[in-house]
Amino acid sequence: MQPVKEDLLEVADEAASSLTQLYFTMGMFAVAAGVLLLVNIFVMLADERRSELGMLRAIGLRRLPLVNAFATEGWLYSLAASLLGALLGIGVGRVIAWRADSILTSGDEQFSLSLTFTFDWSTVATGFAIGLIISLITIVTTSARVSRLNIIAAIRDLPAVRRRRLRSRFAILGVVVVVLGAAWTGVAVASKEGYGVMIGPIIAAGGTGLVLGRWLPPRPVSALIGAVVLVWGTVFIVVLGALDIAVSIPVFLVQGLTMAGAAVAIITAYQGVIGRWLAHVSGGSLPVRLGLAYPIARRFRTAMTLGMFAVVILTLVYLSVLSFMFRNQVDDITADLSGGFGVVVTSNPTNPLTVEQLQSVSDVWLSLIHISEPTRQQ
Repeated sequence: MQPVKEDLLEVADEAASSLTQLYFTMGMFAVAAGVLLLVNIFVMLADERRSELGMLRAIGLRRLPLVNAFATEGWLYSLAASLLGALLGIGVGRVIAWRADSILTSGDEQFSLSLTFTFDWSTVATGFAIGLIISLITIVTTSARVSRLNIIAAIRDLPAVRRRRLRSRFAILGVVVVVLGAAWTGVAVASKEGYGVMIGPIIAAGGTGLVLGRWLPPRPVSALIGAVVLVWGTVFIVVLGALDIAVSIPVFLVQGLTMAGAAVAIITAYQGVIGRWLAHVSGGSLPVRLGLAYPIARRFRTAMTLGMFAVVILTLVYLSVLSFMFRNQVDDITADLSGGFGVVVTSNPTNPLTVEQLQSVSDVWLSLIHISEPTRQQ
């Protein structure tokens, strides 16, 4: 006895789980680009108000109230945007379901699949809450960063003074991060958990960068850590295979985002050098120098913009690779489903066809005859 229904339900559950992971990965790419855009917007707002923020600090406003005041505006934006995004998400889902239903119901009626659009308000509320939480965390973190300003430089709208070396507390924090990253890596290897094997060494590398930044210039440290992350992001799939650890689709999300972040960090660290090289190659062309003036002067904004473009291109490449993989597997899947047979013929059990009768039919060539039952010939 073969549990046909149970097997079909297991196959359907596995297929649905894989499809869910695929759409989750694509959605997280969009979330990453949105977070970068959000940070970039609030940094631009803060830069436009540097003189105002400097005046508030000059008249006695401390950092915490300044962070609260700047974050309050962001919370209002986030609340309205999250509500609007949740409602628009329902509309976009309706359009996708409509187009997918028109595609899947076309063709052979036997293999058609009808889709019905529906949604659960609890799911919409969950998406609204997740979007609001991501926005709030991003806004508070950005507000804390922009509040660290020099009052005189902010009032006069002068460039921010950059520290050449990190403080000692950052080195201590780096040691803690290295220990946590190494511990997570060890636990992940022992439990065969792919995310820990991927992220643990990256966290340890980031902590090492904090430690090295206490004594070394930040530019070579950033480039070194970025290069290490790029190398590890390239070879960790081989490591997972050697450790016999299964690779799920969301792991590629982590791989793509970390490698994109590392590449942007390297370019940002040396974008002044790159800008001077481009100006030299162009022969000191005025359009080139003017075009590079703002990106070089606003390095953080440039890094966020590069990150957004990198995530968008990464998403397009990800979808293209998946499409190519599925397209190339059509022939293999067809061969597997055929079971080695090109044609299956079922005859009347009371008057079965013989092999000679089948071979006598024109345009029919039989290389293998499989008798599955005494009264049936295939």
